[in-house]
Amino acid sequence: MKRLTGWLARNSLWLISLGVMFCSAGVDGAYMAKLMPPVMGYALNAVSDISAEVLVYWYARLRQYPKNTKRYKMAWALLIGEVLLTGFAWLFGWRQLLPIITALEGPQVAQWLAPVLAAFTPTLLIAAGYTQALLAGRIESEVDAGTNAQTGIVIKPTALIATAAEREPAHSGNGSKRACPYCGEEFGSAQAVSAHLRWCEVYQAHKTQEEAMSEAYA
Repeated sequence: MKRLTGWLARNSLWLISLGVMFCSAGVDGAYMAKLMPPVMGYALNAVSDISAEVLVYWYARLRQYPKNTKRYKMAWALLIGEVLLTGFAWLFGWRQLLPIITALEGPQVAQWLAPVLAAFTPTLLIAAGYTQALLAGRIESEVDAGTNAQTGIVIKPTALIATAAEREPAHSGNGSKRACPYCGEEFGSAQAVSAHLRWCEVYQAHKTQEEAMSEAYA
């Protein structure tokens, strides 16, 4: 029961998002169903909603990399797809709601209320995906043998313990410069790297995870 409760807590936003996608299918999904066979229209709407949330999820996770890494710098490209998917979802919802709100509230109210209501579902999905990414944390916290405690999968402690060689400041190839083995930032000496490790977010997260897993298997 405790494991199930933990799983529900970790994945609560994904579950809520699925409910929102299903319940909102009568808006943007209904409009897409008019453009093609209904089953395909609703299916395409579900896939596009999921894609939009997953894109913002990975955008937020990639932006948690150190700023000097390629993944951090290139993450902005995901926003292009996010804007397009969100824009189409809003457009379909607006066109579906416009005649309905016109009949309920009149054309003057419908002109501003329809586009506002059409933004409800896309905004909620973006917020849920982004928050889920923040809860998941850095990608560096996941290892090849599995994932960390946030996923509920048990990892062998040896997968998290860096060797002595890995903890040694590595030469970057630029003369006497040395690079942090955790985030890759370069420094002029090994002493500077050692001082940097005191506030290196990647190293601190790694260290915290090591300590947590050591306690769990003590």
